[in-house]
Amino acid sequence: MDRIKAIIEGRGAWPSRSGLMGIILLLIALVPVNGLSYILPAGQIIEYMGKNFSCFQSLVVRQWAKATDPYGEEEIEMMEQKVWLKAPWLSHCEMGAQPSGDQEFRSISHGCGWCELPEILPLFLQHTPEELINLLSQWGIDISIVSLTHVGNEVAYRIGKKTEISPYLIVQRDHFLPVLLRICGQGSGTIPFTVEFKDYDKVGEGWYPKRIICTADSGKEEEYVVQRVEANVPIDPSIFSNNKEQPQEIPSEAVHSPDSSERIKDIIETIKKTYQQPLQ
Repeated sequence: MDRIKAIIEGRGAWPSRSGLMGIILLLIALVPVNGLSYILPAGQIIEYMGKNFSCFQSLVVRQWAKATDPYGEEEIEMMEQKVWLKAPWLSHCEMGAQPSGDQEFRSISHGCGWCELPEILPLFLQHTPEELINLLSQWGIDISIVSLTHVGNEVAYRIGKKTEISPYLIVQRDHFLPVLLRICGQGSGTIPFTVEFKDYDKVGEGWYPKRIICTADSGKEEEYVVQRVEANVPIDPSIFSNNKEQPQEIPSEAVHSPDSSERIKDIIETIKKTYQQPLQ
């Protein structure tokens, strides 16, 4: 590297052709891979994401929940919860005993916790890309905007606007797993909050996060630690007797519509010509 610096500063002689080629190869190796990244269309990202959960017609999840109030004196004790999910949008949650108690699970009508996690968890069930697009749209996410961002040391896709007051979804670039969801005006009223999906584990042919953390902008937090996940087990329909199936309207412009396909072709041609898009 000192020799390269000397050549650049005019203090050293230029190397032979073979030596110059070696320097060029070294410089190429030092170029960050992120600098050569390009951004996939939102429809393709959502389609790849959905394939991670396409095997889940139903899920039964047992988890421990812990809530923290920044204005309280101490953490609320952990509570056991059981969540039933059935494609496309059915969900139901019951809260059980504290670690020191022996009470049975009891049904609660408005989700488990202030962030109403059971209404978010159907994201991990089998859906068409069109259904997922409509779900994100109902959360207020602008799927026409896609950019690259960082989650820790990893590069990820961000679907939605680049402001903290706007909802968005962040998806891993390598495995297309959702890692962070920003929601405004749901569950906690007008207080925006984020949902982090951490420590994914293999469940059958799909994936499910072992830890989920909901954090409101006000500072209160709920953490869910998954103990067991059962996939595609029969669920008694009466479990959802008090739940209404979430209505889902297919968007007028589907992911695989002719117009959308032409746009994707145009994007591919642009990538072939420029093939580089700087990291935002």
